[in-house]
Amino acid sequence: MQPVRHAVCRTLLNQPPGELDRAHKVRFAGYDINIRNGYGQTEAIVYVEQADALIVTTPVYNGSYAGLFKHLFDLIDPLALVDRPVLIGATGGGQRHALVVEHQLRPLFGFYSALTVPSAVYGSDSDFADGKLVDPLVLARAEQAVDQFAALLSARQPKSQPARLADARASAG
Repeated sequence: MQPVRHAVCRTLLNQPPGELDRAHKVRFAGYDINIRNGYGQTEAIVYVEQADALIVTTPVYNGSYAGLFKHLFDLIDPLALVDRPVLIGATGGGQRHALVVEHQLRPLFGFYSALTVPSAVYGSDSDFADGKLVDPLVLARAEQAVDQFAALLSARQPKSQPARLADARASAG
């Protein structure tokens, strides 16, 4: 479990996948996809739907996740993320938005029947220095979330995505 934990931790703490920046770029564990005027949208959907697991972070905007983030997940097949491990996190301007992860992100992935880890990560502007997470309490929470995520990944016996979707669609009618 250590190699998975270290790889996930390095990605989470240094380059959060799923982070949406102002240029409307979506980062998925090393893949850069520009979403402008619909270009790149299909690739982003495919990456999300076929991922073995997701680490999803978003900036907070008006007390919720960003509009482009919502738009992307509106396009995801509702059956595509069933039983998918998901680690959720968010960043915002202050502590007043810390519950976004529990009141916005967790219910979103509950709709998809995804497996969100119990600990979510929220960091505000003051928790970062030079673009790196430095607050010891937030770092500890991130480590806890990563440990839970790694344990979930290690314990999971994933069914192939096409077979899972075919089974779900067949039973749906």
